Amino acid sequence: MSLSQALSAPLARAYLLQGDEQLLVERAEAALVERALVGVMKAFNHGMWRAGEEGAAECLSVARTLPMMSPRRVLVLRDIHEASVELLGDLVVLLESVPDTVTLVISGRGFPRALTKVGKQLEQAVAASGFVLRFKSRDQDPLAFAQATARELGCRLDEGDARVLVLTVGKDLSRLRRELEKAALFVGEGGHIDGQVLSRVCSLLAEAEIWSLTEAIVYRDRDAALATAHRLLEAGKSGETHRLLSMVTWQIRRILSFQDSLHSGGDPGFKLPAWKARNLTDELRRRPLDPAEILDKLARANHAMNSHRAGSRRIFEGLLLELIAR
Repeated sequence: MSLSQALSAPLARAYLLQGDEQLLVERAEAALVERALVGVMKAFNHGMWRAGEEGAAECLSVARTLPMMSPRRVLVLRDIHEASVELLGDLVVLLESVPDTVTLVISGRGFPRALTKVGKQLEQAVAASGFVLRFKSRDQDPLAFAQATARELGCRLDEGDARVLVLTVGKDLSRLRRELEKAALFVGEGGHIDGQVLSRVCSLLAEAEIWSLTEAIVYRDRDAALATAHRLLEAGKSGETHRLLSMVTWQIRRILSFQDSLHSGGDPGFKLPAWKARNLTDELRRRPLDPAEILDKLARANHAMNSHRAGSRRIFEGLLLELIAR
């Protein structure tokens, strides 16, 4: 079922919004909350919790209370992919007898493998009293989305330039919208967002930032590494750690190639500013990287992220600390 169909149907007691396309999940949540909240006491009948945080279970007890001077209470539970098995089980029980005065909106990515069974039970419980909506990136057309977003922002984006944007930024809709918002501010209302504009304003996860993070790893600067990583992660969406890990891995491979060239006299395959090359040379000669150790840590972190998606950020931060303390 689509969001438009769910919005046109009678208001349900529960909605489960899932998928890796965070922007669409957020828009669906906002649309459902806006539709369900009525009356002058909206603020007193709207609650929001994150499933992975302490106190998330409070949502369950609030759901059993009557709304304040309003026909309905709207409760939002985000990041359901980070919920414990106990919380998911309690939600299933709640949904068996959720009051008609409550609309519960549950959102997040898919459930981890370890919670697949109880996750299916939760989906079935939601479907029995409401709607399950999925928003997957593979079902989206990023080119059409980019052009439609540009029109919403009062600008023109031709198909060829939209293709350049997608190739530069990726297919994630949240990222595309952020970059288009920057471009729209740059050209002004009614402006034309072309390739030249995109090359000037699209800088998400720029190579310079990734290089700063890689340098901090090489120089074993924990504070700089964590600060840069946090800045990059906050700029992206949930799941950005996978993209960040791949880019750091690529940069570290370049550093290992550079280190090898110091011993062999060969060409590392890329150029660095003279002062960066000099500083890097001094550091690698003083404290050389162990290729086997570094690549093993990167491989193990990648495997852990793919197996335990909910904790990918913690895994990435742990990897940084391991690489710095090598």
